[in-house]
Amino acid sequence: RERIAAAARRLFAENGVQAVSIRNLASETGMSPMSFYRYFADRRAVLIQIWHDIFDSVFTMCHQAAQHWVEPEAALRAYCQVFVRYWIERPDDYMMVFCERDLPSGGETFFANSKIVQSELIWMQSQLELVCIGDPRAELQQLVSSMIGICHVHVTMPELGWPTPEVMA
Repeated sequence: RERIAAAARRLFAENGVQAVSIRNLASETGMSPMSFYRYFADRRAVLIQIWHDIFDSVFTMCHQAAQHWVEPEAALRAYCQVFVRYWIERPDDYMMVFCERDLPSGGETFFANSKIVQSELIWMQSQLELVCIGDPRAELQQLVSSMIGICHVHVTMPELGWPTPEVMA
């Protein structure tokens, strides 16, 4: 599973998710296409595994930064800055996660249903409840949209000379 995920991550970054077939993945890992199916149900299952691994990494780093602060606002700021910096430093991962549509052919969507993403949203909202005056859910949506937007302009339009992520986040 790890070899397949590593090969897929590289191929997806080089060619785009839609351009990579099960046959490509199997060939890249030295197995037959039928052997691939012993480890993953389909290409989307590999992509979801990669998304999970990426989010596990970014959220671990965000919490490590936030834990140094007692005040919720300072913890959120540190969390957001690490989140933004993470994606800007890993543009291939950013493109694979945020520029690939989360449209399953008949199952649950990753972002709306994954425990790893949902637990982060709950944590962030709990911090916002301690510092915001308005609706914490609306504040959360604005914050997440802003963080991803900052990442997006830095990754997709770096030539425009944006302020550093620390200034923007």
